[in-house]
Amino acid sequence: MDSGRIIGLVLDAKNASIAGATITVVDERTNEERTAKSNTDGAYEIVALKPSFYTIKVSADQFAPAEQTRLQLTVGQEIHRNFMMQLATLSSTISVVESVESAIDTSSARLGININPA
Repeated sequence: MDSGRIIGLVLDAKNASIAGATITVVDERTNEERTAKSNTDGAYEIVALKPSFYTIKVSADQFAPAEQTRLQLTVGQEIHRNFMMQLATLSSTISVVESVESAIDTSSARLGININPA
């Protein structure tokens, strides 16, 4: 056996499993990527990994992404890595597309008056 594997759980802040999370394992030497999805129990497994240093990236809808780097995997080793996902925070962008021109004429010092005939 000349390979290893990385297994673990993807959980939320209340220790509930997150199904369908995407787990990406990147070989830091070759940039080769392997991807898996967590099952209904939040468990994932990526097998047949060559000995190297790996980065694990985890993403799931409505959760902030998580990452762990520099995990060294040796021949025959099984690395257990659980991820506790945090809810994503909402960010807002407000853009002003149009502006209303001022009804006050600032280019003149003239005074005026409106008269409504009765």
